[in-house]
Amino acid sequence: MTHGLLAINILAHEQEALSSLFGSSRYDMEARFNAGTWRKGEIGMPILEGALVSLECRISLTQEIGTHSVFFVEPLCAEFTRQETSGLVWFDRAIAGPDSAPRALAPGQTWSRRASIVSIWKAF
Repeated sequence: MTHGLLAINILAHEQEALSSLFGSSRYDMEARFNAGTWRKGEIGMPILEGALVSLECRISLTQEIGTHSVFFVEPLCAEFTRQETSGLVWFDRAIAGPDSAPRALAPGQTWSRRASIVSIWKAF
């Protein structure tokens, strides 16, 4: 995060294979990024061709929580590149289809397709 910028690419449901590739520890970053078609966005961040939405952001805060780094970002540029398709949703440790509900809900838990959008980002 040397430059304090990153891109968030919100995937379409049809991009599940690419999401799985990025989620696997079996592949290095070069192999992951070689699987997609990328171009530079308005401020130079990597934009994934075919993503539903691509955001170029400035990192405003980073929090270390357990084994994860959580980035709070300020979007600087946005591209809405696809329409008429569903986003890729990760819920309850599984990818849910556009019309499916999760396997099981805990008492008080609710389901929404907007529960979580899988995204791919790369910082520079």
